[in-house]
Amino acid sequence: MKIRDVKVRLVSVPLSRVFKGGTYQIEERCTVIVTVETDEGVTGEIYSGDEKKDYLEIRDLIVGPFRDMLIGEDPFAVERLWESMFDKTPVLGNANAAMRAIAAVDLALWDVIGKTVDLPLYKLLGGSRSEIPIIGYAYYADDETPEVIAGMVAEQGAAGFAGTKLKVGAAPVEYEIDRVKAIREAVGDEFILACDANRAWTPRQAIAFANGVEDQGVAWFEEPIRWHNERDGMAEVRRNTSIPVTAGQSELSGHGCFELMKAGAVDLLNVDATIAGGITEWKRTAATAQYFGVGMVHHEEPQVSISLLCAVPHSYCAEMFPDPVRDPVWYEMFVSHPNPRNGLISPPEGPGLGIDIDQEFVARYEIG
Repeated sequence: MKIRDVKVRLVSVPLSRVFKGGTYQIEERCTVIVTVETDEGVTGEIYSGDEKKDYLEIRDLIVGPFRDMLIGEDPFAVERLWESMFDKTPVLGNANAAMRAIAAVDLALWDVIGKTVDLPLYKLLGGSRSEIPIIGYAYYADDETPEVIAGMVAEQGAAGFAGTKLKVGAAPVEYEIDRVKAIREAVGDEFILACDANRAWTPRQAIAFANGVEDQGVAWFEEPIRWHNERDGMAEVRRNTSIPVTAGQSELSGHGCFELMKAGAVDLLNVDATIAGGITEWKRTAATAQYFGVGMVHHEEPQVSISLLCAVPHSYCAEMFPDPVRDPVWYEMFVSHPNPRNGLISPPEGPGLGIDIDQEFVARYEIG
């Protein structure tokens, strides 16, 4: 089997409302669709990414130098093809675009492999479990009060989610503590409640918040520290709280994740396979984390993360947007996507990543 062609389409869907996190806001849902065609008729097709950042450069890398290199190659040679693409990164200039481009191609190659051997990805990579807890997201509300947020989160539990990830960091620490307490009171002790600051706080602020919610059963505290002091700052937070600290989604490769673990900065890694080099690099990172005693979660991207996290034994839970308005790509473009059931979700059982894309949806929102 040889690779015959590699194609890319870009999709951008305007959202009907703005979603606000600790240091950012989202107004459109974007993704990159990569198709790898082979000479034996097997086609790998995936989508990845949530933001429009570097879209055009990612596309140009994939259909330019990467495509030229991939044509005629064996799609099963993922390790060699990954290294060949990675070897080009020193001269590409934009590391973020390069690693996301590598990731998108790598995901499509694994889809080809799974379809060829007729196995779903989670079984192909290890098959540790057939279902995993699934949590949603809680952004800041337009009519923001602790009681309003608590009501929104309680609705997620009623909809079949095992928990939620609360965005924090945009408001004063004391107010954020009140939000956490209101949610815990509304949902009970068994509901998974994680907190994500999106690198908003100084170590002192983060420790004050962690101390204030230490008795609230917080599952993890994600990216608590501003980017310029992240590793040392997170290690300091870990020393001053029993709440597990999580990071990794801002890393572009397993090298960065290794440095986080080596620095004692994390209890959980939420490295994103669609950002940090794809499945091939994620597997390496997950294996390293297991020896460090670090657990695995994943930043967004349930079309990939559910399968990856079900493949390994040291995963905790997956994430997906509970609101179709926030992620029309998952709810409308991904045909037959899995749904939560009693707090759990199962990976697609179709071969490869099991992603069936609605081509009419793509045609409606394709850009570039």
